[in-house]
Amino acid sequence: MKYYLDSCIVIYMIEKVADYRDLLTKLIPEDAELIVSDLTRLECRVKPLQNKNMQLLEEYDLFFNESAEIVNLATDVIDKATEIRAIHTFKTPDSIHLACAVNGKADFFITNDKRLNAFKEVKVLSLSSE
Repeated sequence: MKYYLDSCIVIYMIEKVADYRDLLTKLIPEDAELIVSDLTRLECRVKPLQNKNMQLLEEYDLFFNESAEIVNLATDVIDKATEIRAIHTFKTPDSIHLACAVNGKADFFITNDKRLNAFKEVKVLSLSSE
């Protein structure tokens, strides 16, 4: 099974955020194929660069280079994101992430944003219950 990880999920995993560790372990099987996008990579690398935390930056880069398939922000992804944004009025980054999940043929989209549960082209699993 293929799991697209929203940026917050990658951050929780790499930075070992205790509040989500057990939940993510239950949601994502060890043999899962992980999918992210160029946007995920951008969003995750900003804070380590701002804080000059090269060790954390290396951990992210290792994850992106070795543990996940990266969907590129090609024209077809942007076109799909435009369609998603027009129909659902999600924010642009959310629409891009969802388009990447669709184009990457993800079975699941894991996020912490329950608003995205309205999207039905990919099964959305939200950590947030609020």
